[in-house]
Amino acid sequence: MSHESRIDGTDFGTVRGYLSNPHSPIQAVLHVKDRATLADLANRIDTALADRTGSKLSEMLARMVQEGTLKLSLRDGLKIRGVEATIAAAKVPRCAFCEVIYQPPFYLAHTPGLFEGKFDRVLDKGAARSEPTRSQGQDSSQQDRSRRGPTRERGR
Repeated sequence: MSHESRIDGTDFGTVRGYLSNPHSPIQAVLHVKDRATLADLANRIDTALADRTGSKLSEMLARMVQEGTLKLSLRDGLKIRGVEATIAAAKVPRCAFCEVIYQPPFYLAHTPGLFEGKFDRVLDKGAARSEPTRSQGQDSSQQDRSRRGPTRERGR
């Protein structure tokens, strides 16, 4: 079966919702570094699950994590033999775009920027963002004006 045609685009909030719902069959999100590996990983999971012992799957996931091509987000309390969760799902913003394959008990996901650290400092609880600092392009006079609000021009 070709899994390439099963790749869908969505926001990570949808994926996180499945992972956190105790009635969902999703037990883990497998985050791939490269979008091109989504379908291949799905095929490899099919083959490994046919083994029925799970040992091939655990070994494959552990190897991918060690190689740096895979990160996992696991449902609370879940353990995969030989593999540790490498990223909490809450660290990925709900609004982040990702391409996914729904393959219970997994969601396979490619989220651009995740492996590059793009979300390391992102707040995902709707917290107010701070104003830009001088190092982000505003000089001190622009910062002072933005704090005071709009002003009128004199002489008009």
